[in-house]
Amino acid sequence: MKKIIISLSMLIATASLSNAQKCSLYEKGQIINSSMKTWFCMKTIMPEWAKMKPADKVKYADEFNENSESGTEKPSYEGKFVTNVKDIISGQGEIIVFSSTINGVEYTSNYICTNDTMFIYRGPSLSFAVVNGDTTGFSTIGVQIIPNNLKVGDILPMYEDYGTTYPKGHNWTQQVMQITGYEKKTKTEYTWATDSRTGESGYGNWEITRNEFVWNLVTVNMKMESQMVMQTKNYVNANVIREEELDIDGNKYKAFVIESQKWVKTGTQSVITSDNAAFQKTFDKVRGKIAQKSNKEIVKMGLQNEQGYAVTYLTEWFVPRIGVVKSQGYDLNGILTQRTSWDNVK
Repeated sequence: MKKIIISLSMLIATASLSNAQKCSLYEKGQIINSSMKTWFCMKTIMPEWAKMKPADKVKYADEFNENSESGTEKPSYEGKFVTNVKDIISGQGEIIVFSSTINGVEYTSNYICTNDTMFIYRGPSLSFAVVNGDTTGFSTIGVQIIPNNLKVGDILPMYEDYGTTYPKGHNWTQQVMQITGYEKKTKTEYTWATDSRTGESGYGNWEITRNEFVWNLVTVNMKMESQMVMQTKNYVNANVIREEELDIDGNKYKAFVIESQKWVKTGTQSVITSDNAAFQKTFDKVRGKIAQKSNKEIVKMGLQNEQGYAVTYLTEWFVPRIGVVKSQGYDLNGILTQRTSWDNVK
């Protein structure tokens, strides 16, 4: 997929700068070496996991995390990354431009340090996806905002990412059995009845006339518009839980430990309509009941919360005037899934 990217980051950055002294600790030309490890826990996708008691799941998660820390549980991936401080644009504040090359492709991101606050732009604020000359969707990336003058107990603002394809239409016809009217039918039955003319009642052979439904096969014109949507809420319930001293290649830094949640909702959103009002009413009712039951089961299984988001957990170590230098991610069961950390700065 080819992409046309429209970056708003620098425009926003320029507008955001205000009076400040040297705000960050970065210098142009610095090289940041970092490491990344990921772990995958098979047990959580096995049938027996759903049958385990909550206390047993917590115990297993703690043991898995301890083994990951000690090296007993081997990571599924280990990698090294190099990030360059490509440029620092100084004025009334600072724009720090980072670049990394992965598989021959250069990726850039920006930090803005102004008013003693770090604004972290992880990529273009707005980008469009283009396939064969056709724009098929767009994505937006939120800005992470962390003050340098943090203290334990501080609550940090949430930021959101959003991506979607544009709705695509699909038309088809469907034949359904439907009531198209009523007709009177007279039958002779041995039963208890009352004569509508004389008022006489009793058992006997009666001629009974009823209005009965007329069912016919009807062609319904259907239309579905669908799109892929991904919504991410970062820094949900983000708060500073403690201070901690970090050692990065022999250099000591005071870091603030931030815990937060990430809420992710992804899937296909579709709207199905028809040119038959009676069929549409029945269809919407049945579809709604199926979706409601399915969502309840997913929540019951712990795969998403009541708002429909899958929840994971993140712990970060933020060094004032530098940014996040270490992070650890955990799945919905509290099992360690990834760790990134700085090794050294040259």
